[in-house]
Amino acid sequence: MPRLVSRTITVTLVMVACNVLSSCSPYVYSSDVAKLSTETSSIDASYQQSANAIASQQYQNSRYQWIQGRVPLAAGPGCDLHYTGPEACKLVNASSPSIELCFGCAIDR
Repeated sequence: MPRLVSRTITVTLVMVACNVLSSCSPYVYSSDVAKLSTETSSIDASYQQSANAIASQQYQNSRYQWIQGRVPLAAGPGCDLHYTGPEACKLVNASSPSIELCFGCAIDR
């Protein structure tokens, strides 16, 4: 029976087939996969850092606007250390002109 394919060609084809199969193996590209994983992790960390910075800036802006709109408070006249009058210690509007604040001074009423 005649040979259709020589032994050298058969061996060469088997070697090529094995190389093609082994090149598709995930172990061949492990360094590329590790590099991709590292780069993806780096991108994710950068995104998280940027997202946190933006959220922090938005919080600070909102808090600043909230503080600007608030009424400034001060301790009322009943909060003086040596005050013995009938008025209780309470917070009052600091910008109100009708409130007389006296801290550390003797109150004679």
